[in-house]
Amino acid sequence: MVLLGSLVQELNPDLVALFPRREGAIIAATPQGWLRRWDDDGRVWPTPWQEAERVLPLLDVLILSHDDLLPFADGSRSEADAMLTRWSMHVPLLVATDGRHGATLFRNGTTKRFPAYQVQEVDPTGAGDVFAAAFLTYLHWHGDPEQAVIFANCVASFSIEKEGVKGIPSVEMVMERMRTQP
Repeated sequence: MVLLGSLVQELNPDLVALFPRREGAIIAATPQGWLRRWDDDGRVWPTPWQEAERVLPLLDVLILSHDDLLPFADGSRSEADAMLTRWSMHVPLLVATDGRHGATLFRNGTTKRFPAYQVQEVDPTGAGDVFAAAFLTYLHWHGDPEQAVIFANCVASFSIEKEGVKGIPSVEMVMERMRTQP
């Protein structure tokens, strides 16, 4: 399993081609770093992902936040959805997280939304990274993208309930919450 997660344009998109697809391997990316840049004063600005349609066919999975695309959609959720739909035509699995709205799985031309677990948010920092790690782990273990989204939503729900890494749960905690909440 390879997860490419650029921070700010430091990963050359050609790097993806060094990890060829093969049975049992998962090549994934979280493209936030390809969607932003720093200016000379150290401020962060959104920037379009120019290499998206070249990189996406080389991936098995793309995971990103719905909000990452809003600057390129004039703040329109429907325009961001349209971008996700276009990108999903180039990659086998695309998962868009959307905070308290849950997550959407794009697969083989179909879209399925999954609700978030309703919890008290304390610190959302890192929830997307926790989601991505949980999704890819479950997908690797079981090969079921839909259940992987449910699992990752649950793991991420724990991660936002406490500050920092204190909210990362055990597998037992996740399984219990999945049994008791939809």
